[in-house]
Amino acid sequence: MLDLGSGRQLDVFSCSGNHLTSLDLSNLEIFDFYGDKVQGESKDNYNTYTIELSEDGTFDLQMLPGNFDVSKAYNWQGGSVADNILTVDEDAEEVIYKYYCGNGKNMTARLAVKKKAVEPDPVVVDKTALQAALNGAIDAAEKEKYTETTWTKYEEALENAKKILSDEEAVQADVDAAVEALNEAREALEEKKEPDLPTPPEPEKPDKTRLQELLKNVIPDTEKGKYTEESWAAYAEVLSKAKEVEADEKASQEEIDAAVKALNEALEALEKKPDPTEPQEPVELPYEDVAENDWFYDGVYYNYTAKIMTGKDTTHFVPYENLARAQFAVILHRLSGKPDVTYKVRFPDVPDGQFYSKAVIWAADTKVVNGYTDTGLFGPSDYINREQMAVMMYRYAKYRKYDVSEKADYSQFTDAASVSEFAGEAMQWAVGSGIITGKDYGTRLDPQGNASRAECAIIIQRFMEKYGEES
Repeated sequence: MLDLGSGRQLDVFSCSGNHLTSLDLSNLEIFDFYGDKVQGESKDNYNTYTIELSEDGTFDLQMLPGNFDVSKAYNWQGGSVADNILTVDEDAEEVIYKYYCGNGKNMTARLAVKKKAVEPDPVVVDKTALQAALNGAIDAAEKEKYTETTWTKYEEALENAKKILSDEEAVQADVDAAVEALNEAREALEEKKEPDLPTPPEPEKPDKTRLQELLKNVIPDTEKGKYTEESWAAYAEVLSKAKEVEADEKASQEEIDAAVKALNEALEALEKKPDPTEPQEPVELPYEDVAENDWFYDGVYYNYTAKIMTGKDTTHFVPYENLARAQFAVILHRLSGKPDVTYKVRFPDVPDGQFYSKAVIWAADTKVVNGYTDTGLFGPSDYINREQMAVMMYRYAKYRKYDVSEKADYSQFTDAASVSEFAGEAMQWAVGSGIITGKDYGTRLDPQGNASRAECAIIIQRFMEKYGEES
């Protein structure tokens, strides 16, 4: 009770342990005995405290001054409380609540809400497209290609784009406008027109008619065997070059005419091989040791006229002499047209400069001969046996791409078991094709027996009579 005189007492409406104010009398609401207010501000402005919310819109009530007891607060308006945490309604500017002061007295309190200021997100200006447009700008060195008017507009747009790119205060609208202006100026560029020049007359197109007609009537590869290897090789080379000239769209008339001339000359220079099936004028053998009634006469005669095997001298063939491996290589080399070959060391026992050197090297290059597998030597002076001769003839036939499919079982011969394993397939071919017929009335192959010059002449004749037309 507060005595104010004149018999009047004032009841100070206070709250022990007020949690919001320090009971400054200037802020008290004072009532007389009858409850009429005699002093103080309106209660609407009393007990107000300003709070600042967290970012999530909440406030910890334990932070209020004056020993605030949440259990004494009730009738919350503008927010809700749970475990001392006040959650303020989204649009509320204040929170009002009742607070029990004891002795049957209550007070009304207000919490003015101060929301935490939210800083606006920084404005990000995207200059990626502008940078890309500048990176792809046309170089100033290209200026002369375009009209002055369109190039000037392009340069203005280019300079403005560079300015906007470096302006840190430029807004997105400025950037987008600069990109659009630069692209439009680029699309509007006009190239200068070249003055019309008189069209030069088209050069006269070279005439390939003669060359094309000549190529239509070339000798096919199937006829190759009818000509000597040397003349056919020269012809094939000229023919290949003529085809290149015909296919060359830039070939001059001089080149075309030269190809026609060269091809005609190569055709005229083709030399045919002698045909053993055509009748020949009788030739008298010069050999004193070969008589017409000898079993080998026809073979010797054939080789003499075909110039495949020659005598030991001008008057002696020496038919019963054993044939050396080097001599047989020479015979096959002649049979193939004596193709040229460059000497190289293939066998330690075949030096350069011998009568058989190039023939052996050619035979090795074409895989007609392999040499001895155990020593790596060729054995040029060794006598050639009959199975070795069959093997070399078989390889030669395959080298010439002759049909070697005709094979026969030779087991009927009494000495068939004497044929070496490496010679088995070749011997089947030699027997099947009639190149080798056997000795002693066809009872023995004699594969390990040395081949005489007479036997070689017979085998060469049989081979040529079978494959002569293919060669």
